[in-house]
Amino acid sequence: MTFRRLTVGHWIAFAAALALLLAMAPDWYSDKVAEQDRYVQDRIAPQLDRETQPTQSELHAEAAEKREKNAWQAGGAVDRVILILLLATAALAVAAAFLRAAGRRLTPSPSALATLTGLAALVFVAGRIINPPGFDEAAVVKWGAPAGLVCVGLVALGSRMATLAEREPEPKAPPAAGEATLESPG
Repeated sequence: MTFRRLTVGHWIAFAAALALLLAMAPDWYSDKVAEQDRYVQDRIAPQLDRETQPTQSELHAEAAEKREKNAWQAGGAVDRVILILLLATAALAVAAAFLRAAGRRLTPSPSALATLTGLAALVFVAGRIINPPGFDEAAVVKWGAPAGLVCVGLVALGSRMATLAEREPEPKAPPAAGEATLESPG
């Protein structure tokens, strides 16, 4: 197993798949009420002599946290489909890189499957950014969703490049010194 076998497409897809897994953790969606709670939380001076009761800042933070959702927490059916597509895309891209490093080929290619699931995830995430969960006038798209969109787009692009590279025949190694070669006359 050597990672020198990886093409540029495999590297792009692999790195973007890892970045995608990280981009799924920060908040993707919120609403205006949570935005207001975060604003108030940041403006309240901390109370130094607090007792057992939570401070006003902590109360606003808890209220905001209940309304903020990341890719793992969003609860709609579309959000579950998005989560499955994102995880499948990342897993297939990582598997394709490791299989290529091991010098193995599978049919269908994990890179080709990662391209397909990546494109589907790209469409679903873009649709969810345009139409976020909740009431449209109160919905807020946080930075995690566009970051996830960019990462899944890069996985799809890198996977497509890797698929095209996998279709090319492997370069033949030159014969070792002292090996006879058969050449046709002509």
